[in-house]
Amino acid sequence: MRNQGTDSPPSTVYAAFNNYRAQDRTMTVWPFGDHGGGCGSNPPVQLSWLRERGLRPEL
Repeated sequence: MRNQGTDSPPSTVYAAFNNYRAQDRTMTVWPFGDHGGGCGSNPPVQLSWLRERGLRPEL
């Protein structure tokens, strides 16, 4: 399988996502993020997601 990770193989991540039945779910694919998954560029998206739900992170 192409781009097969060693810590979180794509097949297991997609299987878990597809079985998670919440109405509010999102998956972002970071093709070159390795195990970190784009963490350096994701905080604005994460903070926006929290704000939309009336939540405030403790910084």
